[in-house]
Amino acid sequence: MIDHLNRIRFNVPDMDKAKKWYTAVLEQEPIVDHHLQVVFNAGNSWLTIRSGNPSQANSSLSPAEYWLVDDIDGMFEKLLKSGAKVHSEFSVTPFGEKAVSVRDPFGNIFGIMENKIYKEGRLVESKPSRTAMGAAFFRAIAAIEEDKAIGPDYLAALFLSKEMKIILEYPEMRKWAKKYRAPSGLYEYMCARTMSFDRYYNEALKDGCTQIVILGAGYDTRSCRFRDRTGKARIFELDIPTTQERKKEVLSQANISVPDQVLFVPINFNRDSLEDVLFNAGFDKNQKTFFLWEGVTYYLAPQTVDHTLKFVQSHSSKSSSIAFDYVAISESLLDGYGVKDLIGYMQSENPGEPSRFAIEECRIESFLSERGFQVLHHQTAKELEQKMIKTDNGFSGKITAFFCVVHASGGCPFV
Repeated sequence: MIDHLNRIRFNVPDMDKAKKWYTAVLEQEPIVDHHLQVVFNAGNSWLTIRSGNPSQANSSLSPAEYWLVDDIDGMFEKLLKSGAKVHSEFSVTPFGEKAVSVRDPFGNIFGIMENKIYKEGRLVESKPSRTAMGAAFFRAIAAIEEDKAIGPDYLAALFLSKEMKIILEYPEMRKWAKKYRAPSGLYEYMCARTMSFDRYYNEALKDGCTQIVILGAGYDTRSCRFRDRTGKARIFELDIPTTQERKKEVLSQANISVPDQVLFVPINFNRDSLEDVLFNAGFDKNQKTFFLWEGVTYYLAPQTVDHTLKFVQSHSSKSSSIAFDYVAISESLLDGYGVKDLIGYMQSENPGEPSRFAIEECRIESFLSERGFQVLHHQTAKELEQKMIKTDNGFSGKITAFFCVVHASGGCPFV
């Protein structure tokens, strides 16, 4: 059965010119830059350019690949100004989307189509995050496991829909959900990720952090689960207002009080200034701070990731640190366990929250070093399998191959 497109390959006669052209058009650096191939993160897929003759150079047929864009007229104008040529005029699909195709300066043909989901205001900003609820669903299933170390989030079930709560009640339905409701390795990754970030969170409190900033908090429950360890530390939970309001409402209905030192700070990471938002909320750059960035980076534009890391590096004390998870990318990992399943799942289940950011495999140390950070601890999917989800009771499993977790220090030495 055909699922989803996840890789596009274009042959180009001049690799250097093509890399520069697509870097300018996509407004991002390649995630893989090799003399044999260059890979860009293009929406929900990866665009690979290689040296060779374009297979479509003499084609008059419609393009096989279309990218969704938020502003089709603006993007079409940008492509033409950058040197692309019109391949076909504007048309309207049977579903009402405007579409047009172009030929790049190297002979490859592709199309762009208006993103009706974006246009109709159904992105994550306009409603509580589906991915936040999906993550809570898997944490809630894990919390019912016999080994409580696998599922420590005993509050996750509060945030679920009625249908999801019904699934929790029946062992066979939970088994079905883990196997068929999630792509291969995602449930196991959620378990390992929760355990890993729980550890970083508690270590930060133990090490004397007086501020914790949770970037993209979603339905994170650590401020409630670990309230007895928080002391006087302030916790800033940053996320979109719709998700935050639902979170507060659910906790209130369950008679669960939020600790006084927790501040809910609304933000749109792709649009708002992290500096303005945090400082307006009372953030103190001179205090030792732990930044927790769980399950977020792959939904952000690369420049947003850079802006966030720049803020952490330049506006926090040198004893501060950040932990985040990310997608590692390489040709071999694209064929790794569960990767194609997950890409297809994200495209179909969460079209309003597309995956955007990845780091080239084995480049995490140089990536962070270039941004002023030093890796303290790093775990690949295989290392997470071995260290986080193998227990005395025998629970183990394979994790989607391209997920990694990193903890790094890198506050400003002058703060």
